[in-house]
Amino acid sequence: MVLLSTPHCALSLQAAALAVSVAADALDYAGAPLFATPVIGDIADGIIMATLSAITRSKRSTLINAIEFVPVIGDFVPIYTISTLLWIYSEFKKRRALFTDLQQQSFAAS
Repeated sequence: MVLLSTPHCALSLQAAALAVSVAADALDYAGAPLFATPVIGDIADGIIMATLSAITRSKRSTLINAIEFVPVIGDFVPIYTISTLLWIYSEFKKRRALFTDLQQQSFAAS
């Protein structure tokens, strides 16, 4: 994760992913008649999944987002927001583990 080396960069990527996710889920609810049609809805879902995948670079998040293609579940559950929040939480855990590791190394060196 060279790209996410600074906390400000990571925070802005997380905010961007969350903004896209919330907007996509809100449009999914507001535009339900339009996005419920198979071809139009699937194209929109594909574009949103590609965008979120480019931002998060997470295979797990992309796999969870694929639930959006399931007819009933994808229409009523805010999948994009849930998967993005799970990604943000896992990134937080990685950073916390890295910070703890660095603290222990620093303590051992002194």
